[in-house]
Formats: sequence, C-alpha cells, structure tokens
Amino acid sequence: MDIRIIAVGRVKEPYIKQGINIYQKSLRAYASVEIVEVIDERAPDNLSLAQIQMVKAKEGQRIEKLIRPYSFVIALAIDGQTLSSPALAKK
Repeated sequence: MDIRIIAVGRVKEPYIKQGINIYQKSLRAYASVEIVEVIDERAPDNLSLAQIQMVKAKEGQRIEKLIRPYSFVIALAIDGQTLSSPALAKK
C-alpha cells in the first residue's frame, strides 16, 4: 500500500518533525509513506469570511493537482471527526 500525505505548509518545530519521523518508521513495515508539502497561501491575520474561502480555494487547488488518479482520499481537518487508529485503518 502507498500512503501519500499532502499537507499545507511546512513543519518547522523540531519536536513535531521528530514525531513524524518516528511515525513514518513505524508505518514502513506496512506501507510506503510519502509526505508532500504545498505552499500555504499568505494572508493577513484579520480576514473576512470571503477572503478565508478564497485562501482555502487556492490551497485546495494546489492539493488537487497532487492527488493521483484512483486515489482514496481522506481529508483531515482540525474540526473534523476524530477516529481511533483501528477506525482509521478500517477506512
């Protein structure tokens, strides 16, 4: 199985990078894992709802270009549904 993680922005914090590396090493026994980072849209702090939607649309277009045909896509979002590891594995 191939897992391709497409993420908006770059991880800068060393402790998060370290955690990602540990998790990737654990997964290698079961799947190949690739992490692709797309550039996040630069925007000021105080955005209107319309501006927020525009930023998300631009970032979404960047993500869509990287999704391979016939891929099974799972979107992860801060306000999304929380799944346990077994529940995510079932999906």
